Amino acid sequence: MNNRETKFMDASVSEPAVYTINDIKDILQVSRPTVDKLIKQHEFPCFLWCGKYRIPKKGFDEWLRRKGAGMR
Repeated sequence: MNNRETKFMDASVSEPAVYTINDIKDILQVSRPTVDKLIKQHEFPCFLWCGKYRIPKKGFDEWLRRKGAGMR
C-alpha cells in the first residue's frame, strides 16, 4: 500500500475496496491519459473523493471481466 495515500479498506479482506488511477494504470498496463480517457467515457464506475478519482474494486473487476470475455 502506498504510504502517501490512504486507501479505503474492505473490513472483511486485506485488499483495498477501491483502486486509484495509478492502480488502474498498472493493472491495464496503459498510460495515465488512457485511464483518464476511460474515466471520461464512463467505461467503469468511479467517483471523486477529496479531489481524486477512486474506482470501486468490485465495479472495475466486473468491467474487466466483461471486457475480457468479449475478447474471446
